[in-house]
Amino acid sequence: MFMRKNYFFFAFLLTFFAGFNTAFSQMSGTNCFLKGQWLEIGVLNNGAFGAGGIPPGYHPHLGGAVPSGSFLAETYDMGQDGWLVGAPSCMGDYTYPGYPFEGWGLQVNVGRTHAFQSGGYMNTAGGPLTGTVTGYTKIGGSARAYWAGTASGGGLQVRQE
Repeated sequence: MFMRKNYFFFAFLLTFFAGFNTAFSQMSGTNCFLKGQWLEIGVLNNGAFGAGGIPPGYHPHLGGAVPSGSFLAETYDMGQDGWLVGAPSCMGDYTYPGYPFEGWGLQVNVGRTHAFQSGGYMNTAGGPLTGTVTGYTKIGGSARAYWAGTASGGGLQVRQE
């Protein structure tokens, strides 16, 4: 159930781009960044929100220039009047990367595994979860990131979009 909720939240955020006239996506190392007219999302290589290594032109939690060591999960231009305009100029990060927890989990029988914003995985009893961001698409006003991996010792294929 936890993965389903996280998946639907992720899908909701990504489809939020659909109404925008502009969308831009890019990889920075193994992380993926999605940028719409009013919404920006950072996806770690393990599929969790809160990616570091933010490229120029994105607006993490406090807006303005990107401080060294910053992370981007999801931010929104609340006034839809420009990222550096208005008070506040932007809202978010909605899952403030890593605090108190950002990630997703998967349980198969008694084995559980989690992917955390810290970039790591935690596995218990069910074998390792492995995977990475495999790419992105930007079509019209829609941007999507893709993650693929395996769980339960490779016996379960996992894909997120």
